[in-house]
Amino acid sequence: MRQIIIIGPNPPHPSFSGESLARQISERLAVSATAFGCAPMAAYATGAGAIASFQGGAWLPAADTVIWLRFTPRVYLLDWLAGILDRLLNGSAGAHRRRVRARPLDVWRAAVAYLLPPASDPRRVAARQPGLRVVELNSPAQARFWLRMNEERMRESKSRCR
Repeated sequence: MRQIIIIGPNPPHPSFSGESLARQISERLAVSATAFGCAPMAAYATGAGAIASFQGGAWLPAADTVIWLRFTPRVYLLDWLAGILDRLLNGSAGAHRRRVRARPLDVWRAAVAYLLPPASDPRRVAARQPGLRVVELNSPAQARFWLRMNEERMRESKSRCR
């Protein structure tokens, strides 16, 4: 991996953003990562220079990996319920932290976004681009696990080279 594009989550998740994942990837894996909130009509370019586009659209940086944060409504619902429970158990401190938790509107928007077909599906682009790897992650836990496993792979490859 040399360049990673992160798309989503859409709707934005209050406590886990694509920008924070991009920052963690850049720090831990030492690769360039760029986050976009949403890329509805986009063209992806691989490092080899081939371009796959659909329905016109904006240009994104050349990349060999696209991470699609397509969180399920369950993620937003559990985050909202955790905020309620935090407030009940911790009072005003929990109420303060609840500001960075999902709201009922976020849960509803996530359900609608998940049921409707996405405006751009990176998997279709990957089918046209054999060099482009698309990773769809459905929860923040999956994103953290993906990052941890890639860190481990990087460490193993460095130890083999020695």
